[in-house]
Amino acid sequence: MLKKLLLWPPIYKRLPAAWQASKLNLYGPDFEQAPWKEIDLSGIKLKFKNPPQTEMFPNDIRVEGMNIYDDQSYSPPWDGGRTKALYKSGWVYTDGLFGDGVVGGGTLQMIIQRRDLKKYGLQSLFIPGQLETILLDDLTKKYEARNKKLREGDYLEPYNPEVDVWLYPKSVEALNPSEKRGLACYSFAIWQPFELKRHTWSTAITDEHILEFSYMPSASGVNHLADDNNFAEAAERTAREFAENIDITLTPDAERQRQAALTEASKLAQRRA
Repeated sequence: MLKKLLLWPPIYKRLPAAWQASKLNLYGPDFEQAPWKEIDLSGIKLKFKNPPQTEMFPNDIRVEGMNIYDDQSYSPPWDGGRTKALYKSGWVYTDGLFGDGVVGGGTLQMIIQRRDLKKYGLQSLFIPGQLETILLDDLTKKYEARNKKLREGDYLEPYNPEVDVWLYPKSVEALNPSEKRGLACYSFAIWQPFELKRHTWSTAITDEHILEFSYMPSASGVNHLADDNNFAEAAERTAREFAENIDITLTPDAERQRQAALTEASKLAQRRA
């Protein structure tokens, strides 16, 4: 009787969105209601929506600011640059008041990288094509190495490219370039067949710094390949909404770097014409 009463449209439409959810309309982080979080990156203002963490396991990376030009601010260097984790959080997805409860979740991590441009023979990540070069090079090296290990490794199950191969962007078009307040942005996915996609978003914030986040979903109470739920779609929407709510304000110096890089690119294009 209570369930029928709550499902009566005049009442049901007034229930909280989380209660109205279903397996085909999963409820995850609410970016519209979420507060803003700000991080100061040597004067560059990074702002994004920060929904309350709902994942069971704590993700306690919460940087308030850092000197992005001080190498000591980063983790130990690796071949090609340095990295620092700025933010990590996680959220669950539920199927509403009359469902099974939590059916999975996802973890998002945001990092900043300081790249060694000399290694790549590049001048500025603001020059069109140069960030793309680094992204594609990183992806090729990392995931081709994984695929080679899968192909040549001594495993109990033989390698099956229709199941095991790692799929990743191999062209600029596959990086899905876009623009946000004058900054070139890239959003793309990495996955294995039949597995959930890992969603990544990247942009340059100085000549040599990349801001990037990755979102890794994990289904636990549903089969994400089945037609009875929209878990994969909900996870993709979370990554997209997080990216849509990122706001970056460059310092005057970083903006001068960007303008100088665009001017140089324009002169180069004119010489080639």
